[in-house]
Amino acid sequence: QIPATSGVTGHNHRRRRRRLATKRPPWRPPPPPCLPPLHPPVPEQPSPSAAPAQLLPRPRPPPPSPPPLAHPSP
Repeated sequence: QIPATSGVTGHNHRRRRRRLATKRPPWRPPPPPCLPPLHPPVPEQPSPSAAPAQLLPRPRPPPPSPPPLAHPSP
């Protein structure tokens, strides 16, 4: 004979879990896409990489193109 205070095992535990599952809020579909975004982008804002780019030294020129491969061209 198992006492009711045996923790997980016991008929009372299963009843409580089933009732908890019904307390979950109903699932609501996502809002329609026609609504405007909550955080609209700020127009006419200089990109953060624009100012620091001028302080950095000029980028190195690309390396010379490698020699053409041996595969014949059509």
